[in-house]
Amino acid sequence: MKINAQKVVLFSTSGYAEKHDALLNLLIDEKILLFCAAGKDCELWHDIMDELFVGFGEERDFFMMTTWHTDESLEDVIGFAKSYDIEGIDNEKVEIIQV
Repeated sequence: MKINAQKVVLFSTSGYAEKHDALLNLLIDEKILLFCAAGKDCELWHDIMDELFVGFGEERDFFMMTTWHTDESLEDVIGFAKSYDIEGIDNEKVEIIQV
């Protein structure tokens, strides 16, 4: 899977499972800058992403902002992601991943 934006909205209908760590690690490898979790287990998705990003104290050459959006529609979360300003990128470009 190739990620085509530096902002990602993950919308979960199935909930988090450890098998999803591969997807989260891929997002880290792609150096996304904004990760927004919505849907089932969105706070857990957020927490796991934070844990994977920090790892065992690994130094990263970029910063990732992570958020979770309980009881918000996919459209609202996409709107939030587009409005979150990150200098030097196309702020309107948001990748939506449904799990």
